[in-house]
Amino acid sequence: MALLYLENYDKANDLATDLSENEQYFGGSQLGGLGIKTFIAMQREQKSEAKRLVAKMAEIDPDIKWGSLRRAMKTFIITDEKFLQKLKETLKEAGINA
Repeated sequence: MALLYLENYDKANDLATDLSENEQYFGGSQLGGLGIKTFIAMQREQKSEAKRLVAKMAEIDPDIKWGSLRRAMKTFIITDEKFLQKLKETLKEAGINA
């Protein structure tokens, strides 16, 4: 999450890929990784990739919403409300319900 805040998308994407694809992690970590990857895809204007990632999240948790995704993404380490609002709005645009 801190890497997203610092806009270090390449490194954040690498770490999120590991979280989202490695079966040793529990579902929450996988969802968090997918949420991070979705945000990065949207920032890079890769909307079709973001939609694909949202669909993958829905396979893991059909009721995925911002609140549960926020917890999975460990956003508690970020206190910048402006960034959190940007994160929420970006994920909402990708298809995550508020």
